[in-house]
Amino acid sequence: MKKRTQREERQKRQGLPYGLLILTMLIFGTNGLLVSRISVQSSQIVLLRS
Repeated sequence: MKKRTQREERQKRQGLPYGLLILTMLIFGTNGLLVSRISVQSSQIVLLRS
């Protein structure tokens, strides 16, 4: 019974990186949409982002 619990915990931990990857892809994917709607020069955007 204890092995099943450890297996479930391992499966939950394995799914976490995939969830974080999807979240970061969504965040960085919206950068182009947001930047195109802002009336700021690209050099200023780069300065603020870095």
